[in-house]
Amino acid sequence: MRDFPLQRIAWFLCVWSCCTSLHAQARPGKLRPFPRSVLPLERDYLISAEADGSPLAAGSKINVRLSSGKQYDGLIVGDVQPGKDAGSFRSITFERQAGLPSKLQVSTMSLIQEGDRQFEVLSDPASKAWVLLDQQKRDKVAAERLSKKGRLLWTRPSAEDAAAAIEESKARFAKANELFPGSQFFLTETAYFLFYTDMPRNQVAGYIANLDAMYDQLCLMYGVPTGENIWYGKCPVLVFQDQSMFLRFEDAVMGYVPAGPVQGLHHGFSDGKVFVTVYRGDDPAFFAAVLVHETTHGFNHRFRSNSGLPNWVEEGIADFVAGAVVTASPETGVRQREAADRVRVSRSLGGAFFQPDSPLQRWQYGAASSLVSVLIQRDPNLFRAFLVAMKEGYTWEEALDLTYGLKPEELLQLYARAIGVPGVQP
Repeated sequence: MRDFPLQRIAWFLCVWSCCTSLHAQARPGKLRPFPRSVLPLERDYLISAEADGSPLAAGSKINVRLSSGKQYDGLIVGDVQPGKDAGSFRSITFERQAGLPSKLQVSTMSLIQEGDRQFEVLSDPASKAWVLLDQQKRDKVAAERLSKKGRLLWTRPSAEDAAAAIEESKARFAKANELFPGSQFFLTETAYFLFYTDMPRNQVAGYIANLDAMYDQLCLMYGVPTGENIWYGKCPVLVFQDQSMFLRFEDAVMGYVPAGPVQGLHHGFSDGKVFVTVYRGDDPAFFAAVLVHETTHGFNHRFRSNSGLPNWVEEGIADFVAGAVVTASPETGVRQREAADRVRVSRSLGGAFFQPDSPLQRWQYGAASSLVSVLIQRDPNLFRAFLVAMKEGYTWEEALDLTYGLKPEELLQLYARAIGVPGVQP
């Protein structure tokens, strides 16, 4: 079965003229690592380092994952140095064990696991110390909120279910062989992706590198720990050289006929699985951007819950990440300049821009990615919280207020100032 919206038709296959503007937005750059600080929205989920049931009680056996992705299992808590605020802490030492460290810098930690319980390690600038966020408690609250809206948190698939999903993807790939027996398809499997294509083998590595860079960028933006696999098994990506093959596969196998000219599609299913189809075309840089854009939709589908993002956020993130990762493609910058020039004339984003399910016109993609850029530049830690809040059942307006303390009209004016156009309306 499929869920909301079944396909994200993202990048129209067109050639766009490059608009210029005195207030043109700079192309997005890659997001750099930033401190994971506790936010007001998250304080209800904190557990005191000194409380009963704390994973930092003396003698507790814990697993610690570092921000780098490295993990130490079976560490035994020795001494915990408390911070000045109740419940916070400054340092942890561990009992000496062969092959394991006796001390780790708290600033390098991202997760602590005790049994089935998982705790995020967050900085607390107010106390200049560190705090623990109880993920189990957060999940319970989020699940209740989502349930009232007919949504749910994704659960981690078992190893058996993940393996079965991979085989299901490979069976769908095999349909391409059946439809096009004269083509030479081959599979490249990585830690997170199944990349199946009839392109020449020597062209594949660079595109897979783009997908890996996309994955790292989104994990950083969303607060997904390094090394964590967000997919239901792995993300299947089917790439055709030829447009006609892409369209025939969509019709015959996916049961979908695109309404307009598209170069790629993301299919999100109600069980949490995804499937991405793309064709290469004649412009390698544009294709790389389409590939990243569509696969970003897959990541968004898999992140946290089956609660969708409003279109302007969904498409804005996909364009932002495509522009940051595929530096050879100018498309994100072109769209942003085109949007700025349109808004300069009309003083409007088009009327229904902020409606959650309103489809975006081509030029509005530039406004969407510019708004995402504005929010990230303002505070990437708040942007992480903004995304999580929406995926935990808050409306985007509620999430914006709870994280940035902004109303939609105030966000719009931040964008208006960024492009030098006062008095912009939705």
